[in-house]
Amino acid sequence: MAPGISPGQLKKLQTLWGHYWRWKVELTPPYDTLAKREARIAWLAATIGRSLDSSKGLTKAEAALAIRELMKLLPEHLRGPKRRMSGQRARELGTAGRRGAAQQSAALPGKLELQAIEDLKAQLGWDNVRFDAWLRSRYSPVRGMVRTLADANRVRWALKAILKRTGGAAA
Repeated sequence: MAPGISPGQLKKLQTLWGHYWRWKVELTPPYDTLAKREARIAWLAATIGRSLDSSKGLTKAEAALAIRELMKLLPEHLRGPKRRMSGQRARELGTAGRRGAAQQSAALPGKLELQAIEDLKAQLGWDNVRFDAWLRSRYSPVRGMVRTLADANRVRWALKAILKRTGGAAA
């Protein structure tokens, strides 16, 4: 008899399904009309190719297969633990763009920094036209476009200040 699902696999499977369910990532019939648990069991049964009463009825191999398949359906930022950044990158994120901070090099902004700016724009209710107009205005900390990590930090800090001043809560 094949060994049953491990507690770690069960926890991972249920966590991933929670992300899948919350974000409704490619949630298609027949799973879209079922309750969360029933949808998970139906999806698992379809994925492994046999009927199932509970997630605990999976073998280790079936659970590994289900986890792999579920990870394929999720966006990258929901797939698992984030890699720890280097000390140098952490310093750059914290000091780039600050007055008096020695600049080692012109580091490029990463996806996370640009996503933070997009999130702040959304919280302010700004579209790209409004944001671009602000970037070109005399109130912009960069006067035009975001080219470096220092620019991204300055824009992020300015947007947070605007959000705070207007009564919102910046992330």
